[in-house]
Amino acid sequence: MRGRWVRRQRPARSRVTYADPEAVPDKSAPGILFRTWLGVFKGPLMAAVIPKLCLIGFLYAQPLLINAAVTLAGLPQEQPFNNAGYGLMGAYVIVYTGIAVRSSPPPEPLPPYPSAGETAH
Repeated sequence: MRGRWVRRQRPARSRVTYADPEAVPDKSAPGILFRTWLGVFKGPLMAAVIPKLCLIGFLYAQPLLINAAVTLAGLPQEQPFNNAGYGLMGAYVIVYTGIAVRSSPPPEPLPPYPSAGETAH
């Protein structure tokens, strides 16, 4: 019987074989090593860049949001301005929740799941 936390075997990647010598890419082209490296590590790079860009966006939106709230506080209390206030409340929730989630530390990994014959310590 397999345990709960058994890592599944991934299928092997298919290797490209070039039958035609003209199909082999030019290894002396300028920047080919960087482009190949970028193609291989595009996923891990984007996994680090996208959350950081979100945090930068939230941090830049914060002073703009405060400025809009101060401007709204100086306006008379009428229906169109009340609706803008509700929008600002939603924006505050989105911005500050995004900052909190993005600034939190990553979760710690789970301890290994004990097998049927082992006892948890």
